[in-house]
Order: sequence, then C-alpha cells, then structure tokens
Amino acid sequence: MKTLITESQKREIEALAVEHSDALIAMGADLYRQGLIKGAIVGGLSVTAGYVISAIRDVRKTKKNRNKIINA
Repeated sequence: MKTLITESQKREIEALAVEHSDALIAMGADLYRQGLIKGAIVGGLSVTAGYVISAIRDVRKTKKNRNKIINA
C-alpha cells in the first residue's frame, strides 16, 4: 500500500500540533465540513438520477402496454 504521508511530514505535523493546535483543529473541521457538503451533493444527485430513471422506465412501460392493447 502506498503511503500518502512520509515520516518527516508526520514529525512536522506533530510539531505544529504543539504550537498551532487551534489552526489544525480549524483546518480539520473545515475539511470535514467540505466533505459533508460534497457527500450531500453526490447523494442528492444520486437520488435525483434514480427518480428520473424510474420515471423514464414507467413511461416506456406505459407506452409498451398501450401499444399491446391497441394492437390486440
């Protein structure tokens, strides 16, 4: 598995945590908030796509059944 952060970078972050903990906490909270917003957008788009696909399937099914009745 590829490591995303090196040991020297970990040490720098640990040093920052001692001196600038408030800034790191604020940055983490901001990243968390951005992730929630992006997740909500993706979830909303997925639900919308599901409704659209379902509506299209219903219309096609209705047309197919109507054509069967007319041709019968």
